[in-house]
Amino acid sequence: VCYVSPSPLTIYLATDGVLVRRDVMNLASVTDSLGREIRWKSVLIMIPVRLGLQTMNPAYISTLKAFLRHPCSAGFLGGRPGHSSYIIGYQDESVFMLDPHLVQEAVDCQRHPLPVESFHVKQPLQTPLVSLDPSLVLGFVCKSREEFNDFCINLDEMQRDSISPIVSVEDIRPGYLTPDTLEEDIRVVRGLFEN
Repeated sequence: VCYVSPSPLTIYLATDGVLVRRDVMNLASVTDSLGREIRWKSVLIMIPVRLGLQTMNPAYISTLKAFLRHPCSAGFLGGRPGHSSYIIGYQDESVFMLDPHLVQEAVDCQRHPLPVESFHVKQPLQTPLVSLDPSLVLGFVCKSREEFNDFCINLDEMQRDSISPIVSVEDIRPGYLTPDTLEEDIRVVRGLFEN
C-alpha cells in the first residue's frame, strides 16, 4: 500500500511480507513533467509480519537481530501479548522497548537549555526476544535511492540464517497483489493520516 504525502517523508506498507521495488520507486521518486527524477523523498517502509502461530518462532530471532542492526532500521512495532511497544534495539537475547502509552509532558524546544527529561526513560523496558508476540511491524527508513537499493540487496543477506525469509523483494507486484485487492488497505492507511 502506498500513501503519497506532500511532506518530505512518504510511507510504504508492504502486503504479505512482499516489498515491491517499483511501487517504492514510484512512491519516493519526485519527477518533473517529462518524467525525470528531480529528487527522492525519504520513505518509511512498514512490513507487517507474523512469525509464529501463538508464540514467536525462535528460528526467526537471528533475522530480527540483523534487521535491528541495519542502518535503515526504524525499529519494530510489537511487544508482549496484550502490551504494544516500540522495539528499538537488542542486547544478547533481549530487546529494548519504549512504551508508547507513557504520556510525557510537551517540551518547549525554544527553551535553553533544552529540558531533555521528557526524551528519556529512567529504565528502558526489556524482554526476551522469544517472548515477543509473533505479530510485528518491521520499520525501515530509506533516505535516498541508493540507500533503498542497498537495503533491498541487504535483505537477502540478513535473512540467510532464517528457515524461511520474512520479507521478499519483488521488482514488480505479484499477480495476487493486484490494485483491486489493495484498495481497502489504501483506504485504511489514508484514514490514519486524515484524522
